[in-house]
Amino acid sequence: MSGMTILFTVLGFIGVIVVVVKLILGTKRHGHALNIVYASYTFQRLADAERRAVQAVASNILGRLADSPSTRARTLDQLDAHKRYSLYALALAELNIPPAGNSPFSWQHTSHPLATPANMQSVIESFERDNKTKLDFKL
Repeated sequence: MSGMTILFTVLGFIGVIVVVVKLILGTKRHGHALNIVYASYTFQRLADAERRAVQAVASNILGRLADSPSTRARTLDQLDAHKRYSLYALALAELNIPPAGNSPFSWQHTSHPLATPANMQSVIESFERDNKTKLDFKL
């Protein structure tokens, strides 16, 4: 094989890897965004006792995520809504409370629950349109 053939083969292989990685990351971001909107939708429909249980577990999760004294001092109320609902999604999953609504969606594992997915606004708009509802937070 000539040097150019090897070069084009390697570049093609790298291109395929880049496309696959972007696809995987995009799917994870979409799952994270769906966690947030389903958590909001589900949390709105819970009884007060269930809400308190979810908040307690979410607060515990926040404490486990803290890596410094200043972040350990944060409370759920100090977080932006999307971060709070991301933690609520994890809490709902821990409590085995399924997502509300008529959807096959199930809670997704999120390695960075306090990160904001780039596609958050479009997922919110799509969810509200598809479910004929309004979620209770703004970005």
